Amino acid sequence: MEIKALIQAELDTFSEKQLKQLYRIIKNLKQETTKSIRDQEQLKNFWEEDQVGNTLRKDQSPRTPGLLSGKLGDAFFEPLPEEELQQWE
Repeated sequence: MEIKALIQAELDTFSEKQLKQLYRIIKNLKQETTKSIRDQEQLKNFWEEDQVGNTLRKDQSPRTPGLLSGKLGDAFFEPLPEEELQQWE
């Protein structure tokens, strides 16, 4: 027996109230499935765009480190005064 006939045989046993509930369930399931697929596609696009953005294009020259010349002095590594730390809390 094909699936449509099996489903129809089952549906014939349902009351009108049960059919309405089943319809709502199917409709919600379809909406959730569509939303889930859309979310998965957006996530996939997000990751693909991120990967594209992080790869070196053929026409792009490699990044040259040291754009700003100079060296960090010892003062850079000293702890900030308590007053400055409290400003960021």
